[in-house]
Amino acid sequence: MNAKQAIKNDLFTSDANHVAQELLGKFICRKFEDGTVRRWCITETEAYDEGESIITYNSDIFCGTGKWCFYYGMLMINCKNEKGHDNVLIRATDCIKGPYNIGLKLKIKDIMNEINSTDVLSNPVLWLEDWGVCAEPGDPRKRVGVQKKEEELSKAEKVKLEEAKKAEKNFFAESIDWPCFKEAQE
Repeated sequence: MNAKQAIKNDLFTSDANHVAQELLGKFICRKFEDGTVRRWCITETEAYDEGESIITYNSDIFCGTGKWCFYYGMLMINCKNEKGHDNVLIRATDCIKGPYNIGLKLKIKDIMNEINSTDVLSNPVLWLEDWGVCAEPGDPRKRVGVQKKEEELSKAEKVKLEEAKKAEKNFFAESIDWPCFKEAQE
């Protein structure tokens, strides 16, 4: 496999759309209690902008730059730009489909207090790595969504939700170029 490449912190000072696309092909790494480290390649993300998202941003867990955010069983990454705080939801990896399943498989509840609002590049139990995997992005799709239950929404929030559902903020890898396989073919 290619050598590990550094992910620069300034990636997370961009808007959520850019960060969501750049995360495709990066690896979520989890160190378990027995010392085992497992890696999953990110294949689907979803962008949430502070100004248009239905998520409530009144909590510190949604603030920061390049910080983990564990929200209702789902793993998100905070990013900040000149407009405010944005978030990127990790929707799928090469082996795990669905944001709730990622939280379960990585046993995030066991480490929630250790990761919330900590740096995604240097946390000792959950971090991101770049191994030079090239993810060929597909055309953005309509957002799948993370929201409150419909009956809990105010009229204004329902209008905002309908607008957010139309946004093309779901990013996915159409194909992945694994460098280790290239070397084997040559």
